[in-house]
Amino acid sequence: MTRTLNIVQRAIETHLIKKAGLTRASGARSGAITFIQRFGSALNLNVHLHMLIPDGVYAFNHGKPCFHRTGCRTPNATGCRTPNISHPAQAQIPTE
Repeated sequence: MTRTLNIVQRAIETHLIKKAGLTRASGARSGAITFIQRFGSALNLNVHLHMLIPDGVYAFNHGKPCFHRTGCRTPNATGCRTPNISHPAQAQIPTE
């Protein structure tokens, strides 16, 4: 689960850094709080993630953190689609 979560987090962070007009090399970073839910409402096994992600990234300006908004306020905002991360994430799921 850790590798899959790292792929998801990295893809979303890269997307937000680009939307903010910054680069990873500039030191821009984002963050997330992730909850792993293991069961569905009927107590069936249904592992999935719930993520809280800020609508921007932090970069240091003269040694102080500065928040740069991406402009993504709503899920339906133009150009604020989540990047397609299903293929890299699915590659980490073990098959039998």
